Amino acid sequence: MTTSTLPSSSQLGSSTDGSPLPAWLTGLTPTGFSTRHLGSSGEDLSMMLASVSSDSLEALASEILPPGIVRDTAIDIPEGCTEEEALAELKAIANRNQVTKSYIGQGYHPSILPPV
Repeated sequence: MTTSTLPSSSQLGSSTDGSPLPAWLTGLTPTGFSTRHLGSSGEDLSMMLASVSSDSLEALASEILPPGIVRDTAIDIPEGCTEEEALAELKAIANRNQVTKSYIGQGYHPSILPPV
């Protein structure tokens, strides 16, 4: 497995075409995939909530979601499965398909039409 090296903050001074980056981008240091995609840190969450003047995610949700779409009880969702298990289940479903002959566009019709 190969890993790519992310550019350092000193390498972020210009875009790929050589033009300077916006000021708000120049101080950023790139992070790994997991940091970007597996949720916010506690510090990030606190900053985000403070910027919208909310105490918690639950409070924010109650402020912005219409009461008519909020559930009082948890949804009964079955336990997840691995990718291999999901693929095996999908393959089993696909294997139940019946391959039939298509007559679409070949002039076939199930009734006798009288000549005009």
